[in-house]
Amino acid sequence: MVRPLIILFLLGALQGAVGWIMVLSGLTGDATYVQPTKLALHFVFALVLIVYTFWLGLELSVPRDVSLVRERTRASAADPRSGSSVRGLAETASVANLRRWTVAILCVLFFQLLYGALMAGHKAANAAPTWPTINGDWVPPGLFEHRSLFETLAGNRIAVQFIHRTLAYCLLLMVLIWTGKAVRLPATPLFFRPLRWLPVLLIGTQILLGIGSLLTSPWIRPQHWVSFDWLAQFHQVTGLLFLLTMTGMLYLVLPHRRLVTP
Repeated sequence: MVRPLIILFLLGALQGAVGWIMVLSGLTGDATYVQPTKLALHFVFALVLIVYTFWLGLELSVPRDVSLVRERTRASAADPRSGSSVRGLAETASVANLRRWTVAILCVLFFQLLYGALMAGHKAANAAPTWPTINGDWVPPGLFEHRSLFETLAGNRIAVQFIHRTLAYCLLLMVLIWTGKAVRLPATPLFFRPLRWLPVLLIGTQILLGIGSLLTSPWIRPQHWVSFDWLAQFHQVTGLLFLLTMTGMLYLVLPHRRLVTP
């Protein structure tokens, strides 16, 4: 238990150090805002800290035998004609497939949340407050012209919004596939049946909140809390809930040390 607490302390200290670097970027010269890239970096370290804390909480509070992985007993493995052996093989393959999709979603989600932070840092919503097109174009012209690749990917407001939207659509498709695979799992435990619908519910809500944020961004008023601010805040909170949900799903589909009997 000591080692996880040390890691947790170091992550918190690192998050504080990166936060101070971010704050300093807004105190240089005539700057009135922090640099978007440093804001995004600070946000990423915050997510790492939250996810690690959540995972540690799962390790401490959720029994290790609560898992979708079902290992075959020696008797069923020894007899290939055993029906329980066939069910065990089918379930193991299905859960392994679901695990791969869970990891893939988390990888794409990492970049999606990173670009969400860049969207906030650049205040890029009102650069193209239209949907489904971006100022009338499905693919904005000149995305990669007259800039270095890094400047385009991290500094071009239209490019940042385009990537953020594209990743959202990819996540929606991936979560729909994930949900279909979760629904078709053989011998689904009772506790998992309502949980398997949570990712698609959250990603759908997240996309609707993002669209609402875009469409209301022209009415942003400095020093005033308007509908955009509410939608943007709920958009961010839902994104965090989605991240924690998929982290929890990864916990459920990972094989654990303790033998789980059918």
